[in-house]
Amino acid sequence: FRCSAGGCFRMPALKDCLPLAEVTKELGNAAFLKGNLDAAAAKYEDAVRLVEEVLLGHYGRHWQVTGEAEAPVRQEPSLQATVVDRLKAGTQVRGESNRDEWLHVEDPNGIRGFLDAWVPLSGDGWRLEHVVTDEMVEKAGKVRAALHLNLSQVSLKRKQWHEAIVHADAVLSIDPDSAKALFRRAVAGINIASVGRVEQACADLLRASKVDPSSREVHDGLVEARAMLASLQQQLKEAEAKGWPPLVLAAREECEQEVVGLLASPASDIDMQGPEGWTALAAATDQGHTRITGALLAARASA
Repeated sequence: FRCSAGGCFRMPALKDCLPLAEVTKELGNAAFLKGNLDAAAAKYEDAVRLVEEVLLGHYGRHWQVTGEAEAPVRQEPSLQATVVDRLKAGTQVRGESNRDEWLHVEDPNGIRGFLDAWVPLSGDGWRLEHVVTDEMVEKAGKVRAALHLNLSQVSLKRKQWHEAIVHADAVLSIDPDSAKALFRRAVAGINIASVGRVEQACADLLRASKVDPSSREVHDGLVEARAMLASLQQQLKEAEAKGWPPLVLAAREECEQEVVGLLASPASDIDMQGPEGWTALAAATDQGHTRITGALLAARASA
């Protein structure tokens, strides 16, 4: 069994991970078509765990000895270190490789962490190879992208805008030109309606329009996003005229790059207050902007 934040489940064999994920995804699709968003999300999340935690996480740290000779296990990552064991061809070990072409072996029982056991990644007549092949990794990427794309759509249906962005981000980390992920992230950003998110929505929709120039919903979304951004920017100017400090406004409106730039400026007062006593940290925290909150805390801002 393997346990995670999503619960405990029986560990499938390596060869079964992707087929099981595909089947689970289809069950999620069936639930989505029936309008059962909770059931659909649960199935998609189960499938994500199979791919990310089991296939790429658990099995992704497994290596197998190939070749004719035995692989020596040494006490330290040095060819002069004592040999404490030898691994026959076909033996699997779990561990983490370093830049010096050594595998640091983990305790197979998961109790003691890493052992005083190191194996060179290759030698005379043998080598260590990932049990998860490049082909598996490529297929896993496609399945992950499809699952996170579906979860982004479910989040939009639930009006969970930030969750929709998280899943769209996951898709775009795999496929930067996914027009659907760009569009769904933009829809979420427009609904959050902060300056930073709407700026991102404009950029996403412009990019999506180049990927899929025939999409009417992308074109209409870009027109809407640009109009919203112009309105928000006008409101920002009016707020500055009323005495709101630029850093407080940037933090409130999720303008991350502007916050970073202002924090780097020696002339910027990190704790300057705006109307009603708002500081940059208080504004970012109130709006749930975690990245900006983190940047402000790292700069030792106070509420």
